[in-house]
Amino acid sequence: VFHARWEARVFGMSLLAGLRLGGSIDQRRHGLERLDPVTYLRDGYYGRWLVGLEQSLLERGVLRPGELEARLSGERGATAPLPALPAPSRPAEHPFLRRLDRRPAFRVGDRVRTRNHQPAGHTRLPAYARTRRGVVA
Repeated sequence: VFHARWEARVFGMSLLAGLRLGGSIDQRRHGLERLDPVTYLRDGYYGRWLVGLEQSLLERGVLRPGELEARLSGERGATAPLPALPAPSRPAEHPFLRRLDRRPAFRVGDRVRTRNHQPAGHTRLPAYARTRRGVVA
């Protein structure tokens, strides 16, 4: 699964951050979708995870702007106190499962046509699949 040790570490850090800071898989995906195209294509799968994790930690106040760069350059200045984090918890169920408020609109085998909408957040419908016909699998 991992081509280098750093990829396994990024995977582990991402799982730990998800447990400690909360958030949904859709929020993490949305973070990846906000990457500029050059970074997205250049950094590879776990590189994108790392950049997304860094951005999430900055947005939540766990890291300060410039803190990673300073530490990587060898600076040992005073570190800011960490923000209060929620107590670690053990998920009651798989974090990717969701409870539904209503029955799904489609069933396996239904013929569908996708819309061309531009959501503000994460979507599982990439641009190349918009306005296309298909069958629910």
